[in-house]
Amino acid sequence: MKDNARYYWYLADGGTYDGFWTVAQEITRMEGDYGVFCDTDPAGGTTVARGYVLPIPTLIWPSQFVFAHF
Repeated sequence: MKDNARYYWYLADGGTYDGFWTVAQEITRMEGDYGVFCDTDPAGGTTVARGYVLPIPTLIWPSQFVFAHF
């Protein structure tokens, strides 16, 4: 079930809404946008997107992060 969970994704640029996707879908989208390997491992990566369980990110902490490895 966790793999099918969808999150409200916002870009790390300060809050641009990016869609309601699963983690795998957002990683695929970020890899296409940035042209680099992306995943959920923060080691050596730069945050490019944050996923929230509610559509109002200012009220809660992110539940998921996507990192780009440049």
